[in-house]
Amino acid sequence: MEHRSPLDRLIASLTAERVRVIIQEIVRKQPKAAEYGVSLPDVLDAATTGVDLGEGPEGWRARMRAKATIVAALAGIPGMTYVEGDA
Repeated sequence: MEHRSPLDRLIASLTAERVRVIIQEIVRKQPKAAEYGVSLPDVLDAATTGVDLGEGPEGWRARMRAKATIVAALAGIPGMTYVEGDA
């Protein structure tokens, strides 16, 4: 039996379809005026709810890996585009 880490299971679950569903759920909860944009931190938070990504540098690396997976998944979703924010 294969034993994958919580992070590996999360990464495997972040398909284009799953990311699309997460984004649509966030959009439904937002005010109408904000329906054309969803922040990546909101998507990341929704995707990682209930998943222990660890603390400190380990947790940061896990979040960055999940972020990269979400951005890559967006490339496969018609009508959705990732735009890097300026912060």
